[in-house]
Amino acid sequence: MAAGLRTDIVHLSTALDVDLLVKAGLVDAKWDRQSFKGIGTNSIVVFAVRDGNPKKIKGWPDLLKPGVGIVTPNPLSSGAAKWNILAAYGAQRRLGKTDKQAIGLVERMFRNVVSLDTSGRNATNTFLAGRGDVFITYENEARLAKLQYVIPRQTLLIEAPIAVLKTSENRDVANRFIRYTKSAAAQRIFAQFGYRPLIPSVYKEFEKQYPRRPGVFKIDDTFIGGWTVANRKWFDPDKGLWTGIARRSQLPS
Repeated sequence: MAAGLRTDIVHLSTALDVDLLVKAGLVDAKWDRQSFKGIGTNSIVVFAVRDGNPKKIKGWPDLLKPGVGIVTPNPLSSGAAKWNILAAYGAQRRLGKTDKQAIGLVERMFRNVVSLDTSGRNATNTFLAGRGDVFITYENEARLAKLQYVIPRQTLLIEAPIAVLKTSENRDVANRFIRYTKSAAAQRIFAQFGYRPLIPSVYKEFEKQYPRRPGVFKIDDTFIGGWTVANRKWFDPDKGLWTGIARRSQLPS
């Protein structure tokens, strides 16, 4: 895309990724004014665990216990990793914890990280190979890999954006395809592959597969502030909170 790859549609991990393409002149700045604010699929952050959940992992505090090995990707190279970190932070804020307390949980959590892979899919392979006790991941990824998983009571809704490239030679067809992805028929197909339907009536059809959680929050909730604020606060290469945690911690490769 920005590097010159030819494509018509992008379906990316975060709104930040699309905004980079907007700045490069490749995506319309109004991409998020489509239906569902430009979001193509929904998922949530979950904990994939070993069969039978031998470590009895139910919520975020369980990830701090001695002897619990965590697998998660690296936020320097993975959008999934950013969702995971903000889910851990936001879960504490959702419970009324202070900013300092929530940041502290994230830092303590990373003391138990045994693998910091370059991508969500590489992290899946690491967990499938037998490393770690819990894998922080997308619900759809856990279902795809047929992993047992736990939904923490407080967790983050993962909203993955979809957009047409301005350079596409097939823009009319691409826009029609995106409109189709928002239809009930397409959302049923997404649900069969692990994604939570965007359309409320379709979600009801799959509610047994995708149980609701009362503590689900969004990236634009006030205690996170949206992607622009969160990215600057957490992932700025010089002053970000993650940068500080990485410097203070002996993180695995």
